[in-house]
Amino acid sequence: MRAELRWMVFAAVLFIAVVGVAAASAAAGGDESVDAADQLGDAHIEPCAATPPDDRSDPDGETADVIGWVEGYWYDEPLELDASDGLTEEEVESLAARTAARVEALRCLTFDELPDIEFMTREEYRATVEESLEGVSDADWQWERARLAKMLYAGQDDDPFDVHLSVRTGFPAAFYNFQDEFMGFIVEEPGEIEINQVTLAHELQHALQDQHFDLDAMINVETSDGSMAGRAIAEGDAVLLDSTYEDRCGTDAWVDECIIPSSPPAEEPAYWGLVIDMLAAYNSPLVAETHEAEGWGGVDQLLDEPPASMTEVLNPELLGSFKLADIEVPDRSSADWDRIVDDDGEPIKDRIGQHGLTAMLVAPSYETGGVVQAADINLFLTGHAGGDLTYVLPETEGWQNDYLYAYANDAGETGAVWKIAWSDGEQAETFADAYEAAILGMGGEALEDADRTYSLDPMEGYELAIEVMVEDDRVWIVSAPSADALDEVHGEEPVQTPTPTPTPTPDADGIPGPAIAGTLFAIGALAGYLLLRTRR
Repeated sequence: MRAELRWMVFAAVLFIAVVGVAAASAAAGGDESVDAADQLGDAHIEPCAATPPDDRSDPDGETADVIGWVEGYWYDEPLELDASDGLTEEEVESLAARTAARVEALRCLTFDELPDIEFMTREEYRATVEESLEGVSDADWQWERARLAKMLYAGQDDDPFDVHLSVRTGFPAAFYNFQDEFMGFIVEEPGEIEINQVTLAHELQHALQDQHFDLDAMINVETSDGSMAGRAIAEGDAVLLDSTYEDRCGTDAWVDECIIPSSPPAEEPAYWGLVIDMLAAYNSPLVAETHEAEGWGGVDQLLDEPPASMTEVLNPELLGSFKLADIEVPDRSSADWDRIVDDDGEPIKDRIGQHGLTAMLVAPSYETGGVVQAADINLFLTGHAGGDLTYVLPETEGWQNDYLYAYANDAGETGAVWKIAWSDGEQAETFADAYEAAILGMGGEALEDADRTYSLDPMEGYELAIEVMVEDDRVWIVSAPSADALDEVHGEEPVQTPTPTPTPTPDADGIPGPAIAGTLFAIGALAGYLLLRTRR
């Protein structure tokens, strides 16, 4: 099923944080073990946090509701750590417990238990990613090949398996696996134990989410748009928490110095479009505005009931009022072409979402070093309270819904039909113009004998023709191996009997599709690289 690939790609792929593995010193010692009340005060923790006894002794009796104490450590308890040559396992355990106590004191939720921590090399991490991707069906990979080409992310000559493996292993740093309930940190050498305290707080917040909310249901949904909306709420919460934690580090509010190793420089991604698409989860104005207006209680409500579409995450004023437009995509292919179907014989389709369209239009600027400007890149870089990047651009504003189907013939060639609904005809035309500008900017050529039809053959790795049609407030984008095959993939009138799209049947947990192991990741230096590369 398409859900299987999307689950592995979206639930276990936002790995692009870069955490430095160089050691950093951590101050410790008796003369710094002052009463935390003198340093923290009410402004540095939430009122929900318990008040530690003067001697930092463990609380008496039942501790399940004691906020700010975890497995023997209070949030203001000093630690004697030496990170100059890496940490010992015992030091990691104490740091994790004390950091978890601080997360509780900031987030007003308590841990049932701490997750295990695993350290793995990049090679070991790559092996785990390869193993997970090997579970994706051939039909899903065929569908993905067609999608990547239509969105100008990667040509048909690129194996989609290798594309996703490259993106998922390009910038690993840390993650929380909520299927197996452990945190993972990537190190350069076997046996190294290096950890960034702020990243640790981020991953601990995901563990806290896992113990209080249904992360599985938030992310394992039927469309990329819906899955990313769930991710954006989870990541927005964790980013807000780690930013708050890091602020305390910068102002010396904590009882001892935070361990924040320097990060190695980020490398340029091989597939910018996918990277920018995934970064959307870390740019969540809805979470930021909700927290400002309603506090953590409002964020908890979003985690309980996440929005169904990223449009509500990116446009907080639309929360609760946004309605997806109805879209019908009849099968108009010839007898030589068939919609790609899942293991149950149902056509695979996906909703890309507003964030995905923005990523598609912005990526050419990064691919070409700023030469191509298919979308307003300066606006994209303005950021907002919920992140450094803005995914609502004039070129994608007014998105209402979309569905993408992929097709294949007996020769193994693929095509696709993508229908996108907009708020009005002007918005539809604005997007279509920007998409055409992206095609031309990346090296595609307009065909003289066909209206709004383009050959991508001049682009390396692409053997593709694309036709763009605007009908009132709808945009159709059809792709095929050649211009002559466009009508075979999607003719003017239905050729085959349209296949009704079934309503997904929930599994035992009420979640459509298979429950594949998922991972939530931290974000870091790559976002800065994204900003700097365009501004330089």
